[in-house]
Amino acid sequence: MRTRGILIAGVSIVAAIVVAVPGYGFDKARLDQVVKTKKCERCDLSKADLHGAELNGAKLAGAKLAGANLAAADLSGANLQGADLSGADLTLANLGGANLSRAKVGKARMNGAYLTGATWTDGKKCKTGSVGMCRKK
Repeated sequence: MRTRGILIAGVSIVAAIVVAVPGYGFDKARLDQVVKTKKCERCDLSKADLHGAELNGAKLAGAKLAGANLAAADLSGANLQGADLSGADLTLANLGGANLSRAKVGKARMNGAYLTGATWTDGKKCKTGSVGMCRKK
């Protein structure tokens, strides 16, 4: 009877740990590959740490970047069409000339993000001097 109790307790502890560990749609090798190739269309990088990453011209259309850390990242000229950036940290990111049409940006932090020349979620261009928010032409 005691062995059964210990077994149940052990299984309960393991189950609690598995539930508590956050699941991500990427691994370190995948993240390194994205930074190297600048390609990850329709992939899952939710909650990825890409702080300061050089992703200028990257092909990230349809990518899941919800909750990702993209602070100070260079995403100039990147294709983020249809990407999910909800809750992402884009503080001080360079999004100049990036394509954000149909992207989800709800609750994304964009303090100081450079958006001049970017195509905004509604398909309109951001005016010169768009920093932190898209001022449309």
